[in-house]
Amino acid sequence: QRDRANRGAAPGLRAGAAAVALAAVASAAVDAVTAAVDEGCSSEEDVKGKEEEEEEQQQEQRSRPLSFWEWLGGRPELWVDPLASRVMGGLQHWDNTGGSSTAGAGAAAENTSNWRSHASFRTSSNSTRGISTSSSSSSMSSSKRVVPLCFGPLELATIVWAAARLQLHRAVPEHFPWLLHDIMYGSYNQMSYFDGRQLAQLSYSLAQLGPAAVPPARWGARFLAAAGERMGEMDSQSLANLAHSLEPLNLRPDPAWLRHLLAASGTRMLQPGAGAGTGPAAGARMLKPG
Repeated sequence: QRDRANRGAAPGLRAGAAAVALAAVASAAVDAVTAAVDEGCSSEEDVKGKEEEEEEQQQEQRSRPLSFWEWLGGRPELWVDPLASRVMGGLQHWDNTGGSSTAGAGAAAENTSNWRSHASFRTSSNSTRGISTSSSSSSMSSSKRVVPLCFGPLELATIVWAAARLQLHRAVPEHFPWLLHDIMYGSYNQMSYFDGRQLAQLSYSLAQLGPAAVPPARWGARFLAAAGERMGEMDSQSLANLAHSLEPLNLRPDPAWLRHLLAASGTRMLQPGAGAGTGPAAGARMLKPG
């Protein structure tokens, strides 16, 4: 009887255990669903919070004035200076290709050998920057007998004058070194093509650009040689600009050069109306000392 009672109770026990297991599974499923719903709500809240934060930042940016550099950002192709475009489009570059060239280019062609004698400056400059000049390119340039297209004396003198007037060494110090390098390099290679007024303009403008613009010794030697040859064509203003620039640029002319400067200045002082600028460069001055 006891065995029969146990056998009769066994199905009931098994059914109860199954019911308990089902209840546990159902409870776990409910917990999982609840957790998923909570997580989904939390994710939606996070996304909504980020969107609101981004919108607030955009509104803040729109509310304050936007500077030019912030507007430019990483898109320099969007900015084209209209004045610079007109200037670059109108420049008369030097190209010593023959009879069809301009008068300025013809004068440059006559002095091509002088320009080529200055190639050591270019070679040493390229060496310091890790640039090697191949023999094939040298032979190619020798065969064509062409001075590379570049800014001429007038453009270089105008650029350095503008840099001095704008005080670029203070306004954009991060860009000034490469500009100064190009000015020094270009003027060194074309020093014999500058006229008297342009030489005085070049030295005076460089003198306004601070100690960083003090040229190398060989640049100074070449400049003094060219200026000494051109003093006769300088007017009183150019001679004054030239004399003013000697000390700031650490230029050390010899006594003969200084006597030549004094003689040229004295001649201009004796000319009637010399101070008003009656020389060939009258009306073309850009700067005055002091």
